[in-house]
Parts: sequence; structure tokens; C-alpha cells
Amino acid sequence: MHIKIKQLEIKNNKVLYYNNLKIKRISKEVENFIEDNPIFNTKEVKQLLLQDLDYDLNNLIKDETLKDQKRYRNLINGYKYIFSGIEINESSLNKLYQILSKNLLDEYEINNMSEYYRNKDVYILNNKSHFLNDFNKGIESFKITEYMNNLLTFINENTSKNAIDEFIKSQIFHFYFVYIHPYFDINGRTSRTAAIWYLLNKEVYPYLFFNRAITFSKVQYKKSILTSIKKGNITVFLDYILKSLLEELKKEKVIKEIEKTTSLSLIDKQVILCFLSLKKNKSIEELALSLNGYDLHKFLDKTIKEKIYPLILRNILQIINNNQLILNKDIFNKNTFYQKIKN
Repeated sequence: MHIKIKQLEIKNNKVLYYNNLKIKRISKEVENFIEDNPIFNTKEVKQLLLQDLDYDLNNLIKDETLKDQKRYRNLINGYKYIFSGIEINESSLNKLYQILSKNLLDEYEINNMSEYYRNKDVYILNNKSHFLNDFNKGIESFKITEYMNNLLTFINENTSKNAIDEFIKSQIFHFYFVYIHPYFDINGRTSRTAAIWYLLNKEVYPYLFFNRAITFSKVQYKKSILTSIKKGNITVFLDYILKSLLEELKKEKVIKEIEKTTSLSLIDKQVILCFLSLKKNKSIEELALSLNGYDLHKFLDKTIKEKIYPLILRNILQIINNNQLILNKDIFNKNTFYQKIKN
């Protein structure tokens, strides 16, 4: 069964749609997990957003660019803005964009913006500076206002029945915003922050972890968007985002279980999150690389000494054969599901 979103036009004059049965199955898993773990139904969850960003900003090492520091500061200020509970509309969305893009745009981008959106077409480059295909070009500039008005109408309609419906709606907004690409730059960051904004306004707190998931699976994230745009079918993107959210909730539950027996700093939590996000090789070196964003020039020895070894010394992480790491299951409360977690 397909659900069509009639307000949101996609390629070739078709409307966006998704496979409701497939999305319902994974949605039910997410709902059941949250129901079994009421610790996530609290306003305190939103403070983790700022904590993560504050950690990143305060721990930028000397070879980070000034642009990185501006980006993090803007994001912190953007989160503070959306915490205000203001309604999402054309004006407030533009205000968010101004905050997120402050001192990051070049002269061409500034000079070719209308009151709210870009007035030139945009061509998106991949990391190797090659043009991507038309499915990630961004819609023609003369259509942006119409498409954004349709999107804002969609997001502000009272049609959702429960928390998971609100989450799916926020992710449709997130996806379609990226598809429109209303700005020259900062589109992805604005779309994700606006989706968080919507969830905060609806007080759907457990679902805020979706943004963290993207950090650990950027390639999958981009691929799911491109595939969904190409097909005009958002099922792939929603499936990815729901499964990723569930993984992040499970990781956060692990941290909550550890905190029942020992205190954790923000650095400790980040190390454990990165550890849990490693798919195969959970060596000390791979964990250090993950913490450093896979940049070999960010002093792995220092990362290992200052971030990883303290958890080993406290017996939270244990070294086994060939410098492989595992979580010490003795740190979990007895009879907890996470004593059986696979390392």
C-alpha cells in the first residue's frame, strides 16, 4: 500500500509517496523500544543535542579550520533558537538559516539570494569536486517559493495521530527540503535542524536522536536521499532513518545502563558512542580514527592516551586479542538485556 503526499511534487510532475506497510513494520519496532524504555520520554533529551555540540566546539584541536569553529557555533545558536518553541514559517525558517549560515557564505551566494531563497540554479558537487547527476541538482530557482510554501503548508497541517506519525512527517519535511535545495549552501544542516525543531514543538523527544545517527552513516544517508529522489519514492529514506534512529536509541540505552554503575563524562560518552558505531574492526586504532573523523593527521596517539585509555583503565572497555576492544559486561546491572550486547 502506497501513501501519496499530494502537496509535494517530485520529478516528472509526480507526487512523493512511500510504502506504508514497510514503514509501519520498522515504525512499530521503534515504538515498542521507546514504550519499553520510558527514560527517553523526557525534555532532558534535547539537552544532549547541545551537549554534543558543546563537546565538539570545545575540543576542536589546533589544526581545525576557522570555518569549522564558525559552523559549530552557528549550530549551537541555531539549536538555542529552535528551543524557543516559535512556529515554523517562512520568516522563522529564514531566521534559522541566517543563524546557521552566518559568516559561512561567499560573495556569489550572498549576492544571488532573494529575500528568502536563492535566485540562481545550484549545482551540487561531491567530495571529489565532480558534478552529481540531475537528481541532486536542486530544483529550478523560479519554483522554489511555490515548493517551499507547499512544504510549509504540509508541515503545519494537523494530520498526525501519534508520535511516530509526527516523526515520519518531520522526516518527509527533512527529505523534501533537501530535494528543493532552497539555498546555495547549508541546506542539509538547515533541513535536519528544522526537523528537530518540528519534533521539539510537538514534544516528541525520543525521536531527536535521528540526527546523531547521520553522523555515523553519512554515505548511507546521502545514498538514501539520492535513491529516493530518483524514484520519487521516499521509502528508502524513511527506512534508513527509522532503522538508524533505533540503533541510536539502543546505543543511548547502553550508556544509560553503564551510568547506573559509574559516572561518564561527555568525552566518555562520545568514545562509547563511536565504539558502538564501529561495524567490524573494533580495535583501539579504528576507534581513535572514528573519534578523529578518519583524519590521519589529528594525532591518534593523543586521542588514544586522553580519550580511550581512561575507559580501559576504568575497566569499561577491555582489550582482547590483537588490540581489539569489547565492552566489559560486568559494568551493566544484572538481568539487563545489555549484558548480552554483541561487541
